[in-house]
Formats: sequence, structure tokens, C-alpha cells
Amino acid sequence: MRLLISKLGLSFTAFLAVGAPVAADDLLGLWFVYETHLKGAKYVDLTHTITPAIPVWAGFGPSRFSPTLNPESGKPYTYANDGFEAND
Repeated sequence: MRLLISKLGLSFTAFLAVGAPVAADDLLGLWFVYETHLKGAKYVDLTHTITPAIPVWAGFGPSRFSPTLNPESGKPYTYANDGFEAND
């Protein structure tokens, strides 16, 4: 049991909290982890919105955005001509 717990990276108390006997095969499945630890978790989205003012490491300098150019014409892609627009 100790080897199995160390492979999963979970503490022994986490398995005791389940309350019901758990078969060894169940401990290895992702559904067990979901049902016992993730199902009731609160999730917080920490994604930064990508804008010219997004925080960056000082070594990178400020973000710059410009239209992606069509290599054949040298002109920016547009909805009217290409059905999409893109920035790089």
C-alpha cells in the first residue's frame, strides 16, 4: 500500500477520507482521483487577456501586435478577401 500511495503522490490520509474500502485497481484510475479530489474542487481561471499591456518579463520588452501578412501578396489577411484575419 505504501508503494502505491507514493506512486500516486497522494497522502495516506486522503485514502482514509474516502470512507469505503477501495480496491487497488480503483486507486490507479483517473475516475477515482476525479471522484475523491477533483469533483468538488473550485476552479479559478487565471488566464491573462492578451493585450499590448499584458505583463511580460522585462527581457522580452513590450508586446507588439500587427496583422499577419499573406506571403503571396504581402498584404494583411482580411475577412472580405480571405474569410479570416490574423495577428502575430
